[in-house]
Amino acid sequence: RGAAPAPQGEAGESSNIDPAAPCGARLAGAIPAESAADFLDTFQAVEFEVVGTKDTGRVTFLNSHDPYAGHFYVAIFPDDYASFPEPPARYFRNRCVVIQGSIEAYRGTAQIVLRDPEDIRLVEPDAAAAGP
Repeated sequence: RGAAPAPQGEAGESSNIDPAAPCGARLAGAIPAESAADFLDTFQAVEFEVVGTKDTGRVTFLNSHDPYAGHFYVAIFPDDYASFPEPPARYFRNRCVVIQGSIEAYRGTAQIVLRDPEDIRLVEPDAAAAGP
Protein backbone atom coordinates (compact mmCIF):
# COMPACT_ATOMS: atom_id res chain seq x y z
CA ARG A 1 0.00 0.00 0.00
CA GLY A 2 1.13 3.50 -0.77
CA ALA A 3 1.01 6.54 1.44
CA ALA A 4 -2.49 7.86 0.93
CA PRO A 5 -3.83 10.22 3.57
CA ALA A 6 -5.72 8.28 6.20
CA PRO A 7 -9.30 9.58 6.30
CA GLN A 8 -9.81 8.67 9.90
CA GLY A 9 -10.29 10.25 13.26
CA GLU A 10 -12.91 10.90 15.83
CA ALA A 11 -16.21 12.45 14.84
CA GLY A 12 -15.80 16.20 14.73
CA GLU A 13 -12.02 16.03 14.25
CA SER A 14 -11.37 18.28 11.28
CA SER A 15 -7.71 19.30 11.24
CA ASN A 16 -7.21 18.04 7.65
CA ILE A 17 -10.63 19.07 6.35
CA ASP A 18 -11.64 22.41 4.84
CA PRO A 19 -15.45 22.34 5.16
CA ALA A 20 -15.76 25.54 3.08
CA ALA A 21 -14.12 23.89 0.06
CA PRO A 22 -16.26 22.16 -2.55
CA CYS A 23 -16.59 18.40 -2.29
CA GLY A 24 -13.55 16.93 -3.99
CA ALA A 25 -11.16 19.43 -2.40
CA ARG A 26 -11.90 19.22 1.35
CA LEU A 27 -9.40 16.63 2.59
CA ALA A 28 -5.76 17.57 2.16
CA GLY A 29 -3.99 14.97 0.02
CA ALA A 30 -7.11 13.27 -1.35
CA ILE A 31 -7.55 13.15 -5.11
CA PRO A 32 -10.80 14.08 -6.84
CA ALA A 33 -12.78 11.29 -8.50
CA GLU A 34 -12.12 12.85 -11.92
CA SER A 35 -8.41 12.05 -11.48
CA ALA A 36 -8.80 8.46 -10.22
CA ALA A 37 -8.08 6.89 -13.62
CA ASP A 38 -4.63 8.52 -13.52
CA PHE A 39 -3.80 6.49 -10.40
CA LEU A 40 -4.73 2.93 -11.45
CA ASP A 41 -3.09 0.17 -9.41
CA THR A 42 -2.13 2.55 -6.60
CA PHE A 43 -3.48 3.00 -3.08
CA GLN A 44 -5.13 6.42 -2.79
CA ALA A 45 -7.74 8.44 -0.96
CA VAL A 46 -10.44 9.64 -3.37
CA GLU A 47 -12.91 12.36 -2.42
CA PHE A 48 -16.23 12.84 -4.19
CA GLU A 49 -19.93 13.52 -3.80
CA VAL A 50 -22.02 10.38 -4.12
CA VAL A 51 -24.44 11.70 -6.75
CA GLY A 52 -26.17 8.39 -7.31
CA THR A 53 -26.38 4.91 -5.84
CA LYS A 54 -27.71 1.60 -7.01
CA ASP A 55 -28.15 -1.69 -5.18
CA THR A 56 -28.58 -4.47 -7.73
CA GLY A 57 -28.78 -7.17 -5.06
CA ARG A 58 -25.39 -8.44 -6.24
CA VAL A 59 -23.46 -5.21 -5.70
CA THR A 60 -24.05 -1.67 -4.46
CA PHE A 61 -22.59 1.18 -6.48
CA LEU A 62 -21.70 4.62 -5.13
CA ASN A 63 -21.39 6.81 -8.23
CA SER A 64 -19.32 9.97 -8.57
CA HIS A 65 -21.07 11.20 -11.72
CA ASP A 66 -24.46 11.24 -13.42
CA PRO A 67 -24.57 9.65 -15.88
CA TYR A 68 -22.35 7.11 -14.16
CA ALA A 69 -20.95 5.28 -17.22
CA GLY A 70 -17.20 5.76 -17.60
CA HIS A 71 -16.75 7.60 -14.29
CA PHE A 72 -15.15 6.55 -11.00
CA TYR A 73 -17.34 4.55 -8.63
CA VAL A 74 -17.19 2.48 -5.46
CA ALA A 75 -18.45 -1.12 -5.43
CA ILE A 76 -19.67 -2.83 -2.25
CA PHE A 77 -20.56 -6.53 -2.32
CA PRO A 78 -23.34 -8.18 -0.25
CA ASP A 79 -20.90 -10.16 1.92
CA ASP A 80 -19.75 -6.80 3.30
CA TYR A 81 -23.18 -5.14 3.80
CA ALA A 82 -23.44 -6.34 7.41
CA SER A 83 -20.34 -4.27 8.26
CA PHE A 84 -22.34 -1.07 7.72
CA PRO A 85 -24.84 0.36 10.23
CA GLU A 86 -27.42 0.85 7.46
CA PRO A 87 -27.63 0.10 3.74
CA PRO A 88 -24.70 1.89 2.04
CA ALA A 89 -26.82 3.00 -0.94
CA ARG A 90 -29.10 4.96 1.38
CA TYR A 91 -26.49 6.18 3.88
CA PHE A 92 -23.98 7.64 1.39
CA ARG A 93 -26.38 9.04 -1.26
CA ASN A 94 -25.85 12.79 -1.83
CA ARG A 95 -22.99 12.97 0.68
CA CYS A 96 -19.37 14.01 0.32
CA VAL A 97 -17.06 11.09 1.12
CA VAL A 98 -13.43 10.10 1.00
CA ILE A 99 -12.58 6.47 0.38
CA GLN A 100 -9.16 4.91 0.62
CA GLY A 101 -8.13 1.82 -1.26
CA SER A 102 -6.52 0.41 -4.35
CA ILE A 103 -7.85 2.00 -7.53
CA GLU A 104 -8.51 -0.70 -10.10
CA ALA A 105 -9.92 -0.66 -13.62
CA TYR A 106 -13.03 -2.71 -14.25
CA ARG A 107 -14.26 -2.72 -17.84
CA GLY A 108 -12.18 0.38 -18.46
CA THR A 109 -13.51 2.42 -15.53
CA ALA A 110 -11.69 3.32 -12.32
CA GLN A 111 -13.18 1.83 -9.16
CA ILE A 112 -12.42 0.99 -5.56
CA VAL A 113 -14.01 -2.10 -4.02
CA LEU A 114 -15.04 -1.17 -0.48
CA ARG A 115 -14.87 -4.04 2.01
CA ASP A 116 -14.38 -2.24 5.32
CA PRO A 117 -16.40 0.75 6.58
CA GLU A 118 -13.18 2.05 8.14
CA ASP A 119 -12.02 2.88 4.60
CA ILE A 120 -14.74 5.45 3.91
CA ARG A 121 -15.49 8.67 5.78
CA LEU A 122 -17.90 11.54 5.42
CA VAL A 123 -16.20 14.88 4.75
CA GLU A 124 -19.06 17.26 5.38
CA PRO A 125 -19.06 20.40 7.54
CA ASP A 126 -21.27 18.76 10.17
CA ALA A 127 -19.64 15.32 9.99
CA ALA A 128 -15.97 16.10 9.42
CA ALA A 129 -14.02 12.85 9.50
CA ALA A 130 -17.01 10.89 10.81
CA GLY A 131 -17.58 7.38 9.54
CA PRO A 132 -20.73 5.39 9.07
